Amino acid sequence: MSLNTDRFGRRHVATSRADLFNTVLYQLGALSAFTTLHGTRIRHVKAHGALYLRMMFDPETADAVAAAVKASDPELPVVILAGTGGQVMQAAADNHGLQTLKEAFPDRSYLPTGELTARSHPASLVLEPELAAERAVDMVLRNSVTAVDGTPIPVNADTLCIHGDNEAAPEIAAAVRRALEQAGVDVKPPA
Repeated sequence: MSLNTDRFGRRHVATSRADLFNTVLYQLGALSAFTTLHGTRIRHVKAHGALYLRMMFDPETADAVAAAVKASDPELPVVILAGTGGQVMQAAADNHGLQTLKEAFPDRSYLPTGELTARSHPASLVLEPELAAERAVDMVLRNSVTAVDGTPIPVNADTLCIHGDNEAAPEIAAAVRRALEQAGVDVKPPA
């Protein structure tokens, strides 16, 4: 299991399934209280960093997260990795009767398996705004992204994520939005 407690949530921290379930449920409860206080609600659930990646390939982690979301609000969709990289979490969500929102990352590189390239890989980040924008258009209009080895990978994404933890994020986001709008895509938040 994995909790996000160190280095912006990018390091795996071992924990039991029960502790992970309780932690996710607790966090959703606390967030729900804050959103209610401010006249809104949680619209989807997206794990971060190491937990997000772990739930994409580890069935026990995926099941704990899905069970916690269902216990909190079975109507909340869970954001998962689009394509073959998200199949384990998709199965857990299906098992718990949850909807999913499939996401793709224009600013991250992919392995030929459909998984995200590890952050330790020198080409893990796509920091050139125009390249990220080109990738976003391919993801949305062609349901495809090119892996680090040149392999085309199918991605059928409902949403795109731009990582805010790099200095190029504002420029990347602006370039992605501009390119999508120029391609005729109606850019809006997920329902």
